[in-house]
Amino acid sequence: MGKEMKQRTHIVVGIAAGLAYAETCGADVVSAVIGGAVSGIAAIMPDFDTVGMTGKLLKPLIGHRGASHSLVAVMLISLICRAVLPGLAVYAALGYATHVLLDMFNITGVGLLWPFYRGRVKVPLVRMGGILENLVIFPSAVILLVSLTGKMIGM
Repeated sequence: MGKEMKQRTHIVVGIAAGLAYAETCGADVVSAVIGGAVSGIAAIMPDFDTVGMTGKLLKPLIGHRGASHSLVAVMLISLICRAVLPGLAVYAALGYATHVLLDMFNITGVGLLWPFYRGRVKVPLVRMGGILENLVIFPSAVILLVSLTGKMIGM
């Protein structure tokens, strides 16, 4: 199977992480939904270097899974969101970080320590886009998402 994590998995894991954070903070349902949505959107942001004109311009400069998949990028996203949407910065950083963490588990790895270390950090346990992602990771994230949603709305 492929080497790339499917975007649907990043989105669902990001939303689930956002809802889990909201639940631990005792957020009301509306705040939790907004926070989960922000986390879900932020969870696909590290791949901006592969999309459209932005990707064509940036990929040759920074490479995929380099700078955009680093702790520096997580901190920058958090700081930018803190300036623009202060109450949602944690959700954005959390969603972004889930993407980086998930991509660490495939054979390509990520530039986690960029710019201090240009090598890839990886824990190549699974081939993403393969059986484990499709039959374990994605379904588990969906179950977590449904469970958290039910818990938050009192089901």
